[in-house]
Amino acid sequence: MSAPYYEVPNCRVNVLETAALQAAKLPGRPRHEGNPKMRWLSSIGGTRNSAICVVALTYLTLIASNRADEAEYARIRAAMNKLGPLVGTWNTVVRFFDKEGVTEEVGTYTVSRVLDNTYLEFIMERHKKENPERNRKIISYVTFNPKSNQYDTTYFYARSALRVTETGEYDDATNEFRTTCFIPLEDGVNDETVRTITSLKEPNKILYRHYSRRSPKETSERMDLEIALTRAH
Repeated sequence: MSAPYYEVPNCRVNVLETAALQAAKLPGRPRHEGNPKMRWLSSIGGTRNSAICVVALTYLTLIASNRADEAEYARIRAAMNKLGPLVGTWNTVVRFFDKEGVTEEVGTYTVSRVLDNTYLEFIMERHKKENPERNRKIISYVTFNPKSNQYDTTYFYARSALRVTETGEYDDATNEFRTTCFIPLEDGVNDETVRTITSLKEPNKILYRHYSRRSPKETSERMDLEIALTRAH
C-alpha cells in the first residue's frame, strides 16, 4: 500500500519522504543577465514553494507522530487499569519460608498512580512485630510496554544499589498478575530464577506469592515468600 499524499499549494507531499525533503537544500538562485531586481524576484518562487513543502511536511509528520503516541498511551492506560485494584493503602503480613521454618513480619504498602497513569508506584515497608524501628523499605514501579506487550516491574532497595526488573502479564480469566525474572549470580554463586503470582480476585484482599530456584544449588523451585495484603483505605 502506498503512503498517503497531502495536497499543499504548489506541493504534493508524501509523508514517508519527510527526512529526504527536510535534508535537501533549497534551490539556488537562477542566473539572470538582466536587472539585479529581476534576478532576486525570479528566485523567490522556487525558494518559497520549497519552504512551504518543508514546513507542511514537518507539520504533517508531527501530527502522525502525535497520533501514534496517543495510540500507545491508550494501550498503556487500558493495561494499567487492569491493575487498578492494587491502588490504595494496605496492611501486610509477610511470611518467609526456608529450611528452618517460617519467619513473619508485618508492614504497609502504599500504591499510587503516577505520571498520568503510566506507572503504578509501590512504597513498601516491613518489619518484625517486636522491632518496628528496624525496618526494610522497597520502592517499585510497574508499567506496560506496548512494544513487548508485557508489563515491566523495577525494584529499588534502601541501602543497596541493586535493581531488579521483572516482566509480566495479566490473566483476565483468573484475575492474576504474573511476573518472571532471572538474576545472574544473585548470591555471588547461584543464578536465581523467579516467578510471582499476585491474585486480584478480591477487592480488599490480595495474595502475593513468590517462587524461586537458585541453580546449581537447587534443582526445583520453591515458594519462599507470601504476602497477604488487607486494604486499610
